[in-house]
Order: sequence, then structure tokens, then C-alpha cells
Amino acid sequence: TLLSLGVPYLVSAMWVTIKDMRNTLLVTDTNNIATDGEAIAQNIDIINIADNKGVLKLSVKLDNLYFIKAEDNYTIVYYTKNGILNKYMIRCKIQTIEDTFSNTPLMRCHRTYIVNTNKTKVLRHESDGFYMDFDIEGIDPIPVSKTYTQAVVKRFSGEKTYNSKG
Repeated sequence: TLLSLGVPYLVSAMWVTIKDMRNTLLVTDTNNIATDGEAIAQNIDIINIADNKGVLKLSVKLDNLYFIKAEDNYTIVYYTKNGILNKYMIRCKIQTIEDTFSNTPLMRCHRTYIVNTNKTKVLRHESDGFYMDFDIEGIDPIPVSKTYTQAVVKRFSGEKTYNSKG
């Protein structure tokens, strides 16, 4: 009886332990993490973005991050690496990212966009709404939806300021 009940129990316990160890190694394994490729000083703010499973997928300096765009169940992070605009796709909901970075210059301005307000150079009002422009070529103006207009205008009018330290 001990063999018939004990051996399957031990095998199951070992399988769960090994699976747990592999998940831990995936989180700490830096070979699968994309970065902006620059050396990081001690006092620089870093944005770490994980996928739906909680595995760290992208680590980028806040100064290099421009915006995050949602596309279905994926998000695309737009950042600069050596002065060139790059993008990285992660399977993660934009709502999760918005909740994670609530006390940073990252701000939701549209149901599909989160922008780094430190990188936004112009907030302009046109007949069909507000748009944000960046200082780098290759980025189309980001629209501001009516839902987020009041918060965006408030942030840019100086009523509530955020620096890179939160």
C-alpha cells in the first residue's frame, strides 16, 4: 500500500517542485529580456514591463520610453535605442500597464495609448480634438480621446506636475 500510494505522491511533489523552479528561473533569466541597450546609472528611473504571466519582458529607461500602444491582447512599446525609434511587442493588456505605473509621467490619453508626458513636446487643440506631438521623427500625433481630455489638459496646464521621480 505504501508503494502504491507513496510513489505517485512523491513523483507529483517532485514534478510541482521542478515546475516551480523553472518558473523562478524564467523570471530571473535575463537572456530573454529586451533592453534599450544603454548602461544604467544608479539614479535613473527604469520601467519594467512584464507579460500576462508576470515574466519580465522589457526593461527600458524612462527617458527613452515614448509611448505604449494597445493592439487587442498585445501592447507595443515604442522607445529609443541609440537614438533610433524601436518597438517591442508584449502579450499584456494596456490596463495592467496603466495600473502598474500610476505614479509616473506615464499617462493614459486614449483607450489604445499611454504616453510619457516628459517626452510630449506639444499638446495641440484642433477642431476634432486634442493631439500630442513628440520631438522625434517617425511618430504620428497621438490622439487624446474625450474621456481623457480633462486629465491630459490638467496635467499640461501645470495644475498637477510629475517629474521622473514620481
